[in-house]
Amino acid sequence: MSASSIRDSVKTLRADGTWPDVDYRNRQRSSWKTAGHLYRVRAMAEAYAAQDHELAGNRDLRDAIVRAFGHWLDKDYRNSNWWWNRIGVPKQVDRILLLMGDAIPKKHFDKAVNVILARAGIGMTAQNKVWVAGITLNRGVLLRDADMVRKARDAIVSEVHITTKEGIQPDLSFHQHGPQQQFGNYGLSFILNQLAWASVFDRTPFAFDAKRRDILRRYLLDGLAWVTWRGALDISSCGRQLGPGSPESKGAAVLRALGAIKDADASRTAPVGHRHFWRSDMSVYRQRSFCVTVKMSSSRVIGTETCNSENLRGYYLGDGATYTYRDGREYHDIFPVWNWRRLPGVTAPQGSRTLVPNRRTQNRQSFVGGVSDGTDGAAAMAYTRDGLTAHKAWFFCGSHVVCLGAGISLKATEQVLTGVEQRLRKGTVTVSAGQSLRTIEGESRLDNVDWVHHDQTGYVFPAAAKVTLSSGRRKGSWRRIASKYPTAPVSRDVFELCIDHGKGPRDASCAWVMIPVVKLAQMNAVARRLPAILSNTAALQAIETGALIQAVFHEKGRLQFGGGGAVAVDAPCILMLRRAQTGFQISIADPAQKADKIIVTISGPRGGRKSIALPKGGHAGSTVTCRLAT
Repeated sequence: MSASSIRDSVKTLRADGTWPDVDYRNRQRSSWKTAGHLYRVRAMAEAYAAQDHELAGNRDLRDAIVRAFGHWLDKDYRNSNWWWNRIGVPKQVDRILLLMGDAIPKKHFDKAVNVILARAGIGMTAQNKVWVAGITLNRGVLLRDADMVRKARDAIVSEVHITTKEGIQPDLSFHQHGPQQQFGNYGLSFILNQLAWASVFDRTPFAFDAKRRDILRRYLLDGLAWVTWRGALDISSCGRQLGPGSPESKGAAVLRALGAIKDADASRTAPVGHRHFWRSDMSVYRQRSFCVTVKMSSSRVIGTETCNSENLRGYYLGDGATYTYRDGREYHDIFPVWNWRRLPGVTAPQGSRTLVPNRRTQNRQSFVGGVSDGTDGAAAMAYTRDGLTAHKAWFFCGSHVVCLGAGISLKATEQVLTGVEQRLRKGTVTVSAGQSLRTIEGESRLDNVDWVHHDQTGYVFPAAAKVTLSSGRRKGSWRRIASKYPTAPVSRDVFELCIDHGKGPRDASCAWVMIPVVKLAQMNAVARRLPAILSNTAALQAIETGALIQAVFHEKGRLQFGGGGAVAVDAPCILMLRRAQTGFQISIADPAQKADKIIVTISGPRGGRKSIALPKGGHAGSTVTCRLAT
């Protein structure tokens, strides 16, 4: 803090050690306002201890710190959210003690160390364990207890491992609160904390070994770097924390962490290609000029959560949410005005059921996953939730993303929509329907739509579609997202495009091809050169692009492709075939993560038969790539 701010804190501190602008009766579980007292004391302590600060060692500042710190210790404020009492408050208290040293009176020191810091202890898992162990380590330093320091250090380092429980997963995603992707919440705190401790321990007997340093490096480069695009973290990776500027602030933290990896290969910090996180039901497709992510959920993987009154409308965030980025600002602070039942990529009924997430009604299907050869890939999600069933598939190939839906059925009579896009509006929205072009403003329901173009992105419908389209100003408030935010109205210009399946659909389908980078003048030509959709049924969804065939077999079956060839599988799977003069490259995965092997039979030119053993344990659901040579 600046010297003027510190002086103001000293001046406004009351005789009893309180500040008039701090709410000491606040009971908010997230962003607890009473904790602002401690944050201010810590900032004052940092100024007091900083050699180059104007107020370093200032007696009046010291006395104010002691008075304010003593008030907190005397009142021992607590929150109904355990995290504050065991982690949040002790984290601030140990920093104040370390900064102030002997300037803290012994009676304050004793209560702070033996009561407040003692609440942390060592336990729990993953990032929670790192937090409490770090507090305990600092407590050991303050007490000059070498054994406590050593045990706490070992607890911190023990969490740097690959696990199928909470922590870094075999696919280099991160889980906390059960099998739930937490890249930008606990997973981000984890890498920042571990890198900080690695720096503290460096060149001491406590230093991280080479294996653990490599795990942290790989988690950054093959995990977090994939979900960070042009300085912003992917929305699906932010977890329940979708606050003002959160993708940007979290993305900045990832970039800081990448900068701390001294030997990081610069070419890997901006990866290109396709990666599927089979432990987290998530696919990422990155090209030089765009990035697309898909977040799914299954009977194994939790889609999202609400906690401490955060993420109050995120019910569908794990149901196939598909985000497309070019400059990384496409969805900047859109959350207060989003229609949360029409998220891009999500098929959902448009009724009035609650939008607060809960684990009791998550997707009940196990056939959810993806396949990848590193360059291209595919993802699939069998979906059953709230009476709605659907089979969804995403195919990532070159400059296209092909999105298919089949078997879309709802037992009730509600309207069902599939979101194609919902992002900030930038420029005009142009629609081609029946070979005629028009610019759209406001709300529209359109039949026989061939394609839509907005902000250098094209959405082509191979079979003319019935859509709902919105282009204009919307109002909302951040309070809709989390109770800690203000109710002040917020407005944004929004572009929204959905496919309309009507009320109570039975076995409906949909298909669109997204071209993330295309000019309006190119749309008609691009629409004539799309990947070929070979099948879009509840049993089989498949496309062909040049030498690449991509297929989702929801059941065993056979697919015929160009050139007189065909491929058959004896079990459900996701499959990619890449033709070459010497045969085929096969990439295959079992989304249900149950099969031991799958037999692939290719007929026609350069055909053959291959039995492919599939990974088990923590690698179940990952891709096996092999060759069928002739």
